Amino acid sequence: MENEHEKNHKFEKNSKYLTVSVYALGVILFGCIIFRLIFNWARTVEFIHHLIGVLSPFLAGILIAYMINPLVNCFYEKLFLNRLKVKRKGVFKIISVFLAYAIVVGLFAVCMNSVIPQLIESVAEITTSIPDMYSMIMDKVTNLTKNGQNMNTPGVINVLINQNMPKAYGYLENFMGKSLPMLYDLSMQAIKGIVNLFIALIISIYLCFDKNILLLALKKLIYAALPVKKADSLAKTFRECNQIFSNYLIGKAIDSLIIGILCFIIMSILKLPLTVLISIIVGVTNMIPYFGPFIGAVPGVFLIALLTPFGAIKFTIMIFLIQQFDGYILGPRILGGSTGVRPITILFAVLVGGAYFGAVGMFLGVPVVVVVQHLITQWMNRRLQEKEISVGLSEERR
Repeated sequence: MENEHEKNHKFEKNSKYLTVSVYALGVILFGCIIFRLIFNWARTVEFIHHLIGVLSPFLAGILIAYMINPLVNCFYEKLFLNRLKVKRKGVFKIISVFLAYAIVVGLFAVCMNSVIPQLIESVAEITTSIPDMYSMIMDKVTNLTKNGQNMNTPGVINVLINQNMPKAYGYLENFMGKSLPMLYDLSMQAIKGIVNLFIALIISIYLCFDKNILLLALKKLIYAALPVKKADSLAKTFRECNQIFSNYLIGKAIDSLIIGILCFIIMSILKLPLTVLISIIVGVTNMIPYFGPFIGAVPGVFLIALLTPFGAIKFTIMIFLIQQFDGYILGPRILGGSTGVRPITILFAVLVGGAYFGAVGMFLGVPVVVVVQHLITQWMNRRLQEKEISVGLSEERR
């Protein structure tokens, strides 16, 4: 009897209750983590910024690999596999990566070799124009005094000089005292940037080599953790998001490159100064939607106005026409039409991305929002289909 009683009260494993307990513990643990993060928000933000700074070479490496990977695939798949029908795939994968990076680094080196001397020339041109501008201003003041348009002008100038010269000397002394630490910090930041760029290049090369291995490991993890049907759906979603993100990045880079070259050609025809410097600024800032043209145009107008005011007017008209061409003709053709996101959403993405992650956030905010919108749209469509509900635009308007 005792043995039967012990058998009846023996602990038996119940997978249902075990699953419920695991989920409950997971929810409690997740809630505690969220609670701690929110109530220590300042430290959380500081930790996130520090973590991003530490991971910046890896993030930059992922972005570089993302941009160069289509060129690697072009060599490997379209040239070696499809055209040449090679057998030793591993060797030609290495050759493809080498060719892609050689082309990109070579083009960058050629651009820097031709750009840097012109940048130095542009800076020298601006520097030499400053004394002429100062002389012109002083001539205007002298002529104003001689013509008697303002008899108190010399007295006003003397008062301003006597009042502000001690302050100017104080500012100059303060600046000279801080100049050495500033130069040290700038040099350290430059060295750190070069080291991080080198590490990012190495990481991007490894990612291009091991892309298939990493994707296979991720695929195994998805199918091991989820049912087959859900795993298929998640894998399909990942492929779609990757396609959207990569198409936007590559398309926007090509679009900005064309705009920079077009700006250089037109400025050369119009014989505007600082052609190379301003074309680079316009091309790079064009990567940022909406705000990019303004960010690139303002310094260009200011720099050209220092040398030729009439040239600044011509440059302003030129930028306006180029941006109209980009917005209505070039951009839609390269990016395949609209991104599917409303302008107010793009503005939100650019502002929030810029506020938290600077210029990189302003650029990457739009593709991130496009991907998020795609995920939300897929989820809504699936839920509506499960509920057998059809919602049209005409019903919403009513």
